[in-house]
Amino acid sequence: KTPMAIAYGVTAILFLTGVVGTTLNALVPLPVPDLSLGISIFMCMPCTIISSTALAQQAGGSFALGVMFSLICTITSVFTVPWMLVLFSGLSGAGRVALPVAALTKSLVIAVLLPLALGKGLATSHASARPWIRQHKPQLAVMNV
Repeated sequence: KTPMAIAYGVTAILFLTGVVGTTLNALVPLPVPDLSLGISIFMCMPCTIISSTALAQQAGGSFALGVMFSLICTITSVFTVPWMLVLFSGLSGAGRVALPVAALTKSLVIAVLLPLALGKGLATSHASARPWIRQHKPQLAVMNV
């Protein structure tokens, strides 16, 4: 409800889970290095809307807050995940992963943020577009995948 609490929540989801997961992964090495790398990659990803809302409700928290954190983290992760993958992959025991961070970020912006911004902007600015969007929602959802 306060900006500091929201900042802590986003930081915990996007950064602390990667740090803790990768650190535990390094402290307890797995026999298969690729599995360690996979766990490190998994821990760097933001939570999904389903898991964040379900966990919030099970903990007696707010469904709306879970949706908000999921939305903020999904949008922010476009810029944070490529850097975190490079940073934390060296700690996994499988060796550092070489990723073209700038190209990956650009690709994520085009695939995730651009359709979101265009769709939201169109739906917000043109009331006449809303019925068309509702009518074609299944096709638009497939295009976003």
